[in-house]
Amino acid sequence: MTQREGGCLCGKVRYKLVMDPVVSRVCWCRTCQHFSGNGTANAIFPTDGMEVSGEMSVFTSESDSGNVINRKFCPHCGSHLFADSSTRPGVTVVRLLIRPTNSIKRHT
Repeated sequence: MTQREGGCLCGKVRYKLVMDPVVSRVCWCRTCQHFSGNGTANAIFPTDGMEVSGEMSVFTSESDSGNVINRKFCPHCGSHLFADSSTRPGVTVVRLLIRPTNSIKRHT
């Protein structure tokens, strides 16, 4: 298991992932297409294996099927970081558009 750390663009929200992802995927729903201009790359982690610091805002929406999704983002820079779904308790979607800081390779 590799510990991963990351955060929003302005650095006011930070997270640490201390468990391995359950699965990774690309979401092509219309909502994800609207806010990203394309599909979104995601990894799904156990919620218990996440540590988050900093203030976050939440946008809640309901799908045609009745699934309630809470999308969490930084209120300062707008970076969309996480999502929770009423149909998948116990796991959190982590948006992979914000690269974890310990995965960046510096070229010299």
